[in-house]
Amino acid sequence: MFMDNIYILFDCPDESNDKKWLIDGLKKICTGKVESISIQANLFLLKEQGVIGKVKAFYIMIEQAWRAIRMAKPGDAIITWNRISGLLVNTFLYKKKITLIAMNWLTPLPKDKKIKRFLYALASNPSNYIIVNSPESPKKWYDFLKLSTMSRFRHIPDVYDTRYTFNYNFSIPKEKYCFTGGMNNRDWKLVVKLASRIPDYKFICVSSQDDFEEQTRGMQFPANLQVHYNIPSEQYYNLMNNAYLVLLPLRSKNVAGLINITRAAQGGVMTIITKTPAAQQYYSMECQDMLIDGDINHW
Repeated sequence: MFMDNIYILFDCPDESNDKKWLIDGLKKICTGKVESISIQANLFLLKEQGVIGKVKAFYIMIEQAWRAIRMAKPGDAIITWNRISGLLVNTFLYKKKITLIAMNWLTPLPKDKKIKRFLYALASNPSNYIIVNSPESPKKWYDFLKLSTMSRFRHIPDVYDTRYTFNYNFSIPKEKYCFTGGMNNRDWKLVVKLASRIPDYKFICVSSQDDFEEQTRGMQFPANLQVHYNIPSEQYYNLMNNAYLVLLPLRSKNVAGLINITRAAQGGVMTIITKTPAAQQYYSMECQDMLIDGDINHW
């Protein structure tokens, strides 16, 4: 697959984008230019602001997709970071000879039924490619959308930022605390319970405020739990890299937490995560005990 120019639709402003390594990597193999179609707001944070925020985020995605379509010429490629952007680009393309690479198609959820025909249109288009990061996802999408082939799907385990090397010298930091954070599929209720059960250890949690408060409403927070909301990515990874351990309890088996696994390893910090097919790709047979399949007692 050869492309002249590549246009990427990220879900955050360029100045706060921690995925610029993708641009750097593509520049090494692309014959033309690689360009981010910039936006002025973080889409995830907008969506956390209720109905008005979701409407604003959708409008931004429409405008971003339309700009990419207008800039792209036959032989070019458009890469979308989130699924809705991919659907919008595919709708606007309409027989143009432009390759669409739709990333981060997580395992289908029941709510996808409302947009099923749009998902099918993208997945059945022979000019498109869909990137999934869990080995079981292509078959689940194939069954969910009743596709005739899985040839448009590519399974690629979540990539890591090559600007950072892996630190194999695991050491215990001076301040012992467990770090847990993220924006997708996290089980914050279990985190609060876990901190309550282990009062001798400090827990530092980073979450979106709406998600955390919705899950933990009515719960009593222990004194050893510290919670931060919507902090910059640099501060997020600094807290992670100085932790004693990273904990990633998930609410379901859906794909989540993969970037955290690799970034923690690059910082020399071990990660314990809920056992999922996606997470298992990152752990050798000797480390399977770090994948938890059970309730709080197993944690």
